[in-house]
Amino acid sequence: MEVFDALELGLGFGQHLHHEVPSDGARERSIKSAAQANAKWLAGTAAASGTNGSWATNLQQTTKPIVARAIEQQQVMVSNFNRAVQDGKWANNLQAVGDGGIKQAAVAKADNYGTGTQQGSPGATKFSNFITKLIAYEAQNLPQIYQMPKGTLAAGKARMNAWADIMAAGAGSFG
Repeated sequence: MEVFDALELGLGFGQHLHHEVPSDGARERSIKSAAQANAKWLAGTAAASGTNGSWATNLQQTTKPIVARAIEQQQVMVSNFNRAVQDGKWANNLQAVGDGGIKQAAVAKADNYGTGTQQGSPGATKFSNFITKLIAYEAQNLPQIYQMPKGTLAAGKARMNAWADIMAAGAGSFG
């Protein structure tokens, strides 16, 4: 799933970091605490769950061809699901179900999303542990980015690439 698709579906990647702009216009850098990020995640998942939640509504309203997009990504999946893709089972099952079947199955499971993310649930505990480690890692590495030059396209690209390298170095260590 692409990040833009995830955002459209209301998954809210990247909402744990934020910048505030006070009324005087001066930009202050701030980062939420793990407890604040976890509370926002719990509130967001509660609001998105259920048959009338934003997640189910956004899924029903999308005009993107869900099955066609999934099949287009078959080569990416080959490395992870080699056997299922090579024997055609994956594409055949998706074609048999179709977009309508995927939407129907998702709506039928919408309440599970809220149940699995309620405070104290295994999903909420896992997320809390993850976000605590992630925010600590980001807070530890942000000063390096803040010290880099800024104000030009080249400087912006250098900062962006440095952040991507930092996050890639930490990948897999937050779970």
